[in-house]
Order: sequence, then structure tokens, then C-alpha cells
Amino acid sequence: MQPLISAQKYISFLTTLIFGCGLVFEMPVLSFVLTKLGIVHARVLRNKYKYAIVIIFIIAAVITPTTDVFNMTLMAGPMIFLYELSIWVSFFARTKVKPVSE
Repeated sequence: MQPLISAQKYISFLTTLIFGCGLVFEMPVLSFVLTKLGIVHARVLRNKYKYAIVIIFIIAAVITPTTDVFNMTLMAGPMIFLYELSIWVSFFARTKVKPVSE
């Protein structure tokens, strides 16, 4: 009997999957930090929504181990939700501009 999968391949697979999911779930935090630094704005994130969806599906295809569309969509769903959450985080985190007194 020969094992179909080695321990090295299994650990490599798990490490990649956990690292990829961990990075994806940092999206709202990254959006908050970039908004506070003035680099990104909620309006820009909203306007680039179509491009973000395509990029999300590409990232989901790279992260998921299988080649079927079902698993890719299962990974892309939470990523789309997190992108939308990032837009709202950016909206509420924007810096308030104080009016200039004369």
C-alpha cells in the first residue's frame, strides 16, 4: 500500500489555505488603516467594485486547492462580503474635515 498524499504535501496545502484565508480576513482592517492614512476612500472602493469582484474571483481560484467552480465560489462569497464590509468601514472611518474659521 502506498499513501496517496504525503505529510509534506498536506502541511503545505494547509499552510497555504490558512495563510490565504487569514490575509483575506484582514481586508476590513487594511481598509480602516488606509482610510485613516488618507490613502483610500469609500467612494473609490465603491467605484472600483466591478474590478474588485474579478480580482476576488482570481484570488479565490488561486487559494482554493481544487479546479471546480463550486469551491472557488464558496471562497469568493465571504471575500465579496468582506470587500463590502471594507467599504463600510472606510466610510465610517474617514477623517472629519474641520471647517476653517475666519
